[in-house]
Amino acid sequence: RWLLLLSTLLAVQTCDAVSRTRTVAIRARDAGLPSENDLRGQLREAIVAGQIRRLGKVSRLQGDGTILPVVSLGPNDLRSPLWGELVDTTASQIQSLLGSSLLSLSIRGSLASGRAVPGLSDVDFIAVYADTENDLSEGRYASPQGKKLRLLASDAHNRFRNLVTKIEISNVPVTDETVIELIRKQNVAETQNPQHRERLFSVLGPEISFLLKTSAVCILGSNIGVLLPEHAARPPRLYKYGLFSAVNEALSASEMFLKINATDEAKAARPVRWALKRCLRAAVEVRSPSVHTRDLGICAVSAARKAEDLRRREIFTALLLATNSSSSPLLSPTAASLVRSLAKWIDPSVNTA
Repeated sequence: RWLLLLSTLLAVQTCDAVSRTRTVAIRARDAGLPSENDLRGQLREAIVAGQIRRLGKVSRLQGDGTILPVVSLGPNDLRSPLWGELVDTTASQIQSLLGSSLLSLSIRGSLASGRAVPGLSDVDFIAVYADTENDLSEGRYASPQGKKLRLLASDAHNRFRNLVTKIEISNVPVTDETVIELIRKQNVAETQNPQHRERLFSVLGPEISFLLKTSAVCILGSNIGVLLPEHAARPPRLYKYGLFSAVNEALSASEMFLKINATDEAKAARPVRWALKRCLRAAVEVRSPSVHTRDLGICAVSAARKAEDLRRREIFTALLLATNSSSSPLLSPTAASLVRSLAKWIDPSVNTA
């Protein structure tokens, strides 16, 4: 089914006079992209190898713009014989690192929804913690605890490399003392106050709030999802939240990592992979605004429908790069150009000069 959809979207169309006149105009964008035939072959190989595989779920938006929770497992289900050691070991290390500042630890994504596949899935944690002492002016990823959590995630992945493709810990420091107290008490009655619920949503941000409300299982601390307002279940529109700026920051981070250590390609490739995924997920919001999914394959198929030939090639090249375990292709000029081209397409008002 996957191969049929992808092949249909990549079908070579007959060149007419109009398309021939556009050859010069699109030559710059075309540079470095695989040909139609090569791309079709690479997609076929990726599907057969399991590199591209349907793991996510498609949710239709309700009348108020929210989606229903996609979580199907409870905390005890996550401690199954297959996943239990990974969950318990990593959770214990996060708790030891953050100590009493840890407010909530959740697992989201395919593991929480019961769709995780050994050897193919990522495991994603969300660590919400109090941090009223450190300077967070450079962003949460640059915070001392954020750096330590990234190292912890890397070490955990090395330990469970045969089980998962990646372990990610989203670090969410909270500096607002009122919100910290609200989470610690987990007082649902108190959060019936709309101002308290909105303050919590504002502090956590739309993306983290959405994940905690719809697709996360709390394993330690307070279950923040029940404290958030109902509208937190509306998918955040990524292209409305500075998509082009965000992907450019990611590309700059990749360049910086290479300058610091040119041999660590995996670290330098990580921001580029994130940017490609971000573009694919934002594209489906524009092309199919009535549904929500994080599955990259579904995002690519949906975004490519009715797109021009060259744009389809960009979309499926982005899919191949984002799902490829190799780092080198992500560090090529083609990958950076591809990210910027897709970001501009999604938000054409952005000046890419």
